[in-house]
Amino acid sequence: MNYRTLLQIGIAGTACAVVLLAAEPWKTKEYTEWNDEEISKVLSDSPWAKAKTVTPQGSGMQRRGGGMGGGRRGGGFGYPGGGGGGGYPSGGGGYPSGGGYPSDGSGQGGGMSSMNVTIRWESGLPIQHALLRQGAGAADEAKAAADASAKDYVIAVLGFRMPSQRSRSSNSDSDSDQDQSAQSKDRLRSQLIDAAELTPKGKNSIYAEDVQFEGNGSSEIRFLFPRSTAIVTGDKEVDFVLQVRGIKVEHKFHLNDMQYQGKLAL
Repeated sequence: MNYRTLLQIGIAGTACAVVLLAAEPWKTKEYTEWNDEEISKVLSDSPWAKAKTVTPQGSGMQRRGGGMGGGRRGGGFGYPGGGGGGGYPSGGGGYPSGGGYPSDGSGQGGGMSSMNVTIRWESGLPIQHALLRQGAGAADEAKAAADASAKDYVIAVLGFRMPSQRSRSSNSDSDSDQDQSAQSKDRLRSQLIDAAELTPKGKNSIYAEDVQFEGNGSSEIRFLFPRSTAIVTGDKEVDFVLQVRGIKVEHKFHLNDMQYQGKLAL
């Protein structure tokens, strides 16, 4: 191979590297300069976020800490983890739409087709900055994530739908319906909080201490993992796994790529 050929290969390689670098706005620009395409990339196709297709495998559910009625209970629906009644980021606490949520704990799930989800490390500063750039509604979301980030790692699963469960009762009394709804929320929260874990490579799993969910045209579920177990760049990889009612959502985050403004952004 002659010098000219080597030179051409070198130039082509450099050009490819420049193109690749240019496609990563979190490395090349201040977030205030990100355009719409770059914001979308940060939120859905970056070291902090990935879109995936999930196919339900069955109606069973794996969870830690006991049976269907048990599980740890850690705070209310308020963000980041208190006894408030509001969902994330404020009020409501509704269910993700499209899949139907249980009105009992029978464990009898409905059939589901594949779903498109996005798994996002929402407490990461680039995600917060991208949300701030999206507008007022997303800015509220970014503020809530920022408020929690000092205490928790926040992992969001967007587009997630739970299979429905059949109700044991057809009681139409409004007070009874409200009671059942409150019980269903509590039961669902218990199932979700016990179904997710964050595992740094070679270390014990970190379990969620709180979960928030809401739905308004699209579903959003957020898991809060305590920072009391530190994650550092030397851990190299962190696996997020959510496994509930035969649905398994997982993603491997690569920590060397999650550098932002000169430091690990989690």
